[in-house]
Amino acid sequence: MWGFPEPLSIDKKKRFIELTNLIERDKIDIVALQEIWTYKDVEFLKSRLIKSFFSNVPPKNLFFNRSGLMLFSKYKLQNCNFIKFNGISEPPSKKGIQEVSLVLGGMKVRILNTHLKYTPLHIISKSWEIQHNSDLKTLAKSPLLPIKSKGWMRQYKSLMDSLLRDPYCPTILLGDFNVYDIRDFLKDLPTNFQIISPIEESTHSVNNIYTRTRSNTIIDTGQIADLIVTNIKDIKVLETKVIKTPLISDHYPVLVTFEMQ
Repeated sequence: MWGFPEPLSIDKKKRFIELTNLIERDKIDIVALQEIWTYKDVEFLKSRLIKSFFSNVPPKNLFFNRSGLMLFSKYKLQNCNFIKFNGISEPPSKKGIQEVSLVLGGMKVRILNTHLKYTPLHIISKSWEIQHNSDLKTLAKSPLLPIKSKGWMRQYKSLMDSLLRDPYCPTILLGDFNVYDIRDFLKDLPTNFQIISPIEESTHSVNNIYTRTRSNTIIDTGQIADLIVTNIKDIKVLETKVIKTPLISDHYPVLVTFEMQ
């Protein structure tokens, strides 16, 4: 949601109001947000949706929601947890995975919300002469990797550990993954998971005016950065779309409508 304090972001209150209006207008049931950094913004969003939604925010300090993650659901949230990445430090943030459970269509489903820097395994192995079939733990410890790549590998390993801790648990994974090549991401996903959000259209585009602001000029665009992934077999996708209007962030939100069969 590009929730940095202004002037690092712009039009924030206007964008947050348009977000909550969109959620209510389109009758969205589950909303996973990233980059909601300040306690003030957390409370503002909760105040606008509290009548219709349960909400969860990972542990925060007095001023900051250090994970940047926030989740709204019309279904009661259970087993709320936060798994911190053992990766690259990005102070004052503390990135990781927001984990909750809820019941959909009589099935208990695990929801994972995250924000990370995805780095394909084959690129790391090619660039640093590491065997592609090495396990993630070995890759992350390799002295051939620079500090940032080690950190990003640990982020990805933490995510994979969470997915594979109970590989048969019905799971929906949502988030900002900063994916540059969707083919790489598909190769590195566990085989029982599939992407159900749009993959033909960029969610971080140069056509978005917010990507061209001063604080965003160092960020590459053209990514299919924001994805929804699941291992639920009996799921029927009814509609998918990238939402460009209203313009509420430097990333376009993705929406998936589905039913449990």
